[in-house]
Amino acid sequence: MKPISKQELTILLSALFLAIAITGCKGTTLSSRAPTVRSAAPANANTGTLQAEPTTRPARISTDFSSPLATPTSAYTGAMASHWVEYWDQRYGYGLAIPRDWIVYPTPLEGQLATLEIMNYDDNLMRPSGKTGHWPEGALKIDVTVYEGVASDDTLSVAIRKILEYENAAIESIQEKVAGSRTLATANLIYKGDLPFKYTINAFRISPDKIMVVRAYPENVWKSPDVQAILNSVVFSRQEKLIMPSIVHGALLIGEEPSAGISTDSSSPLATPTSIHTDTMTSHWVEYWDQRYGYGLAIPSGWIVYPTPLEGQPANLTVRNFDDNFARPYEKDGNWPDGMSKIFVTVYEGVAPDDTLSAAIRKILENESTTVESTREKVAGSRTAATVILVGKNNSSEKNTANAFRVSPDKIMVMNVLPEDAWKSPDVQAILNSIVFSHQEKLIMPSIVPGALLVGEPLPLTPEVISP
Repeated sequence: MKPISKQELTILLSALFLAIAITGCKGTTLSSRAPTVRSAAPANANTGTLQAEPTTRPARISTDFSSPLATPTSAYTGAMASHWVEYWDQRYGYGLAIPRDWIVYPTPLEGQLATLEIMNYDDNLMRPSGKTGHWPEGALKIDVTVYEGVASDDTLSVAIRKILEYENAAIESIQEKVAGSRTLATANLIYKGDLPFKYTINAFRISPDKIMVVRAYPENVWKSPDVQAILNSVVFSRQEKLIMPSIVHGALLIGEEPSAGISTDSSSPLATPTSIHTDTMTSHWVEYWDQRYGYGLAIPSGWIVYPTPLEGQPANLTVRNFDDNFARPYEKDGNWPDGMSKIFVTVYEGVAPDDTLSAAIRKILENESTTVESTREKVAGSRTAATVILVGKNNSSEKNTANAFRVSPDKIMVMNVLPEDAWKSPDVQAILNSIVFSHQEKLIMPSIVPGALLVGEPLPLTPEVISP
């Protein structure tokens, strides 16, 4: 298997500093039922490895003028205006066109590794893929990440190498092309883990000290007309005209709603409650045994879970106590309402066995925009845990906490939560304290009743159409 790349770490941490969380009364499980699709998928059907679930709050395109996502612009007045909307980034000022019914996670207004995420699928479509680690046919995701603090005298190619290359990721080639006053660079990278793979990014310099990097998942969706239309629509400021694409985009892919309750399917990564714990708490928690790395932990039985993909990067488990509908109303201000929490458990491979835990963490998590301010190790029995404080190099007030374990000589597990104060949650602490590294250890169920899944009002299936 392969360790996570710096860019993917960037995206994950961004998620981690700006994602969403919700909990409610109905348990969601990994369903193996076929998804239902509202209408035709994008022209390109794609398969590949599934990336971890998005890290910021799902936000449907809004028609409210006060929203960061505005109604279709007058820059395009034809029939296509009803199919696309403008997205103007509140943090960095750039704009691009987005299909009007796709799911959007706006760039957080603060925090490190800031990423906009765009998806043409909902949670229900992806849930069955947790068993296989592969993308459903037609599903695609786009991440737009802005890197700050770039040396203004570096060429675009040099800046990209500094941002994206590290011990396990190398750039094979970079091709620049000039269009008008801007330069676009396409870089091909190779991930040099146990199972090497190649991937592509596209990058722009949006200001002397900022680079925008665009990545698409799975890798072959770069050929998709929808992805190309979004990429070609990018403008760097409101002084430029944002032109709406002239194609009809693929519709949002909708999966089946899962049935309530805990799955009893023994093939599911979420097993039924274990007999290790036999009192009344058993009905409130389930064991999660990671099929890729073998570790286990307790998860509240009603929460939403994205298991670690069986292959590909980033290799992280995502757990959250909210559904998309609950999170959606908060997309305007980027703030987390009370009670929401989201947990990421990521395993990094290829760690030097003779590195201390603190040294390994610094090599994994530090980059050009983030530094490790402190690590505090504590020993419990045969294991060592480290609490890590991360701080932004460009803004020392942006601090985030992670907890890390060495799960084997060459693997480090890092657990992050959103928002930062969710670390104080009894539910989060119970999950953290339940972690075991293998089936040889006893997984003890927590002795508290967890908060329920936060469930919001669903949007209408068919979005209203705004006349151009």
